[in-house]
Amino acid sequence: MIFKNRDKPFIIAEVGQNHQGSFDNAIKYIDIFSQIGADAIKFQNRNNKYLFAKEAYEKPYESHNAFGKSYGEHREHLELTLEEMKEIKKYLKKKNLFFISTPFDEPSLEFLLSIDIDIIKIASFDIGNLPFINKIAEAKKPTVISIGGGKSDQIKSSLDLLTKKTPDIALLHCVSEYPCTFDRLGLENIYKLKQDFPEATVGLSDHFNGILSGPIAYMMGAKVFEKHVTFNRAEKGTDHSFSLEPEG
Repeated sequence: MIFKNRDKPFIIAEVGQNHQGSFDNAIKYIDIFSQIGADAIKFQNRNNKYLFAKEAYEKPYESHNAFGKSYGEHREHLELTLEEMKEIKKYLKKKNLFFISTPFDEPSLEFLLSIDIDIIKIASFDIGNLPFINKIAEAKKPTVISIGGGKSDQIKSSLDLLTKKTPDIALLHCVSEYPCTFDRLGLENIYKLKQDFPEATVGLSDHFNGILSGPIAYMMGAKVFEKHVTFNRAEKGTDHSFSLEPEG
């Protein structure tokens, strides 16, 4: 068990796609954030042609954060190859770190299971996506799920399905705003989650660009913490501005 009956905080450094599609960058993230206390390094996996409709995939993408002329090109640039993900898994094992990733679609989930991922993360927008959650539950892997804007009945139905087959679950309070300002953090919800869902280990996933949300959530009883990380908040990409640099 990774989360159940945990006393010490469990820290997830969320790289996401801040590696910008570079395997060398991904390794650098592992090296740096493992040295300063991360228990797990988190990535994201998408099969973009499966996930997006053809119109969305081919739609022009005009943004200062774009890595391609179309949204599909942009997304493909940010993906690591399957072979690179296998190497990352091996490297994390050498570092005695847990490998966690968010699969955004069924093919990505199947791939992550094929390389024996340590922990599966369910994105907040998949709360209530019971067919997908059932496939994750059947893997019987430690699972982290963020609530985002999920309603109470969606959270309950998702957890009910997971707990039938997955005994080790972390339920993270999360506000899906990027960035999330301090007055929107809603950390008092941690008390409610602990009361309503005692079968899960409660934690925090936040997009606040400061350092105080974690310690305050810990004092409220949170045990698992997921925070986006970056080397430079000014880097090109949508997630860097609200991520923490190493000193954070």
